[in-house]
Amino acid sequence: KTFKISNPVIISGKEYHVVTVLDKYGVLKSELHYKSKIIGEKSLKIDPKSDDLTNYITKLHRDFIHELSILNNMTEAEENQQNIKFVLFLGAIYYTKGLYEEAKETFKKALKLDSHCVEAYNYLGNLCIKENNIPQAIDYLKKATSIAPELLDLKLMLIDAYMRLGNLKKVEDELTRTLRYHPDYHFPYWYMCLLDLKKIISGQYEPNQDLKLIDQMIEYLQKGYDIAKELIDKELFEETYVAINAQEFEKAYEALKNLIEKCKDSSMNKDIDNFHMVLMEYKNDKNIEKVKEAIERFKELYEEKPSASLANKIGILKFIVGQHTIRDATEYFESSLKQNSEYVFARKNLTLSKNCLRDLDSLIFDFLKQ
Repeated sequence: KTFKISNPVIISGKEYHVVTVLDKYGVLKSELHYKSKIIGEKSLKIDPKSDDLTNYITKLHRDFIHELSILNNMTEAEENQQNIKFVLFLGAIYYTKGLYEEAKETFKKALKLDSHCVEAYNYLGNLCIKENNIPQAIDYLKKATSIAPELLDLKLMLIDAYMRLGNLKKVEDELTRTLRYHPDYHFPYWYMCLLDLKKIISGQYEPNQDLKLIDQMIEYLQKGYDIAKELIDKELFEETYVAINAQEFEKAYEALKNLIEKCKDSSMNKDIDNFHMVLMEYKNDKNIEKVKEAIERFKELYEEKPSASLANKIGILKFIVGQHTIRDATEYFESSLKQNSEYVFARKNLTLSKNCLRDLDSLIFDFLKQ
């Protein structure tokens, strides 16, 4: 088979592209592109008895990276990081093409280069779920979440895996922790509802606890809806709500699972989820520029489709940037409440920002008096 892949490589602010082609004669040829020029070229003859394309391709790529690292005075660690990026890129291509065995071997090679590679553990967990090897998937996902606890999508994948395994105690523990730290995140509420449905369907609940569980389900379902109603399939939400009230729990379980998956797949939801990643990254590195970039992205979303949830999130990011944008933050919180006067999180944030403004105005007045 012939194929062609192009991988971007950014070094010292310059964007290169390594374009690799396998021709019908079994020759791998790589070209290093900068802007519109080819600045390097390498080729390898492949052993027709070998099935290991990954090693051939990564060798060509590694040689280019080594030359670029010398030209740009890169450290050995920086050079190694570029090589890991390429292995992950190659693994992702195999994964999206449905070549799962090749993908698995490639991601394992990434772990040999970096035993703390979150992306590799994430993909391997996904691959094990596809094979229905849930215990192994849990092992990979636990490693990923221990390295990057701030990535909530990983946490949800782990919760999903525990749910598939039927370990409801672990599901409840993980969800309780997630909700404690992220009360403004919709998925954990829906997973809590899913958990209660699972308890009733499997009979894993205390005597006379069923009515309490039904009340909890409705409460969790409603909370998730209040936070993310702009993103969800309204028909599936109503189907779930009606089925719970009618005590058709298996029907409610399937409808809610579909609602969750559809919500995860929506492009707008993926951008909303990135909000939590921005907050966690800021907590770790205090990089204001990333926060400003996120504000611009969310403002574009807000212009397309205004919502109380989006206005609240922009307000939070504006608040983080600093005192000169607190007034802007206050306006967004007020806008959020205009769209949904019952939005508790926006009301709390508005009170906080107004208090900060009052303190700031008092300080300015004190300085002026001096």
